[in-house]
Amino acid sequence: SKSYDESVEPQRHFETKALWRSYRYMKGEQTRALNYAASADEDPEMRTRTLFHFGMLLHTSSCFYRNTSFLKEQVDRLSSITGGDFDPYSIDLFDWRKLGESGSTAGLRLIDRDSRGALLDRAVAGTTMAKVARGLAIREARRQWDLFETLIRNRYHGRADTILAALKSASCPSLEPPEEALLQ
Repeated sequence: SKSYDESVEPQRHFETKALWRSYRYMKGEQTRALNYAASADEDPEMRTRTLFHFGMLLHTSSCFYRNTSFLKEQVDRLSSITGGDFDPYSIDLFDWRKLGESGSTAGLRLIDRDSRGALLDRAVAGTTMAKVARGLAIREARRQWDLFETLIRNRYHGRADTILAALKSASCPSLEPPEEALLQ
């Protein structure tokens, strides 16, 4: 049987046709990060765990823009509307609620690995699809952090400012938390 890491690898990289599973993986990482944040202001290991799991969420959201048909569909749609005269960096970010239901693909598909490189090298409005995907991932990271801050404020109320200050500026003992027992 596959280990936990092997079984989630396709979800973590948006490399499964069941796109909603990758979204569910992201939500799980968000929940883990939020739970660890409870003591991130006082415990460096919990701070490391919080940031590690939040980073896993960001990694997965970044893979979404590179590995699914979302970007291609948006570029094709805008090209047909504008005749190719548009700023690809102004493409709206994906609405994650569209993947919220089990079995949902939001009309998107996985781009197979063999086609991915050529698609990302494709020129679009003076840049490449890869650069646009990276730009979207950067904007997505900002949006996810803003949402995470809001979730921390809603859950931890008076301690939220201290927790957020620690996450933004306090040190972590390591870049990766020690192995933890998996809850099955």
